Amino acid sequence: MYPGTYRYFDRLRSPLAERRSSAIPKEPFYAIYGIGPYTSSPYKVCWSEVANEINAAVIGTYKCDYIGEKVAAPDHTVVTISFDNETEAHYVCGLLNSSSVRLVIKGY
Repeated sequence: MYPGTYRYFDRLRSPLAERRSSAIPKEPFYAIYGIGPYTSSPYKVCWSEVANEINAAVIGTYKCDYIGEKVAAPDHTVVTISFDNETEAHYVCGLLNSSSVRLVIKGY
């Protein structure tokens, strides 16, 4: 279907093979880990994985003039909660940023 795709990944075989997961040793060198239905959810509440306090934010889809609407996929240094509903995402974000939740998190 995409004949150039394997050749592209094959040129990157060495660095891709080095990052293999020991939890999934039999997957091909070009496998992608940590992907699920949550990856493509249109709204995510995110905050930094390494921080002294939580500063949550809602991210959603974004529109690019060249490739159309895309779903944001944060890096591994960001904690996310996925939502299909924008209102629910903002509600949870508000809860996480509230003074009472911040107090609990700070004491943890």
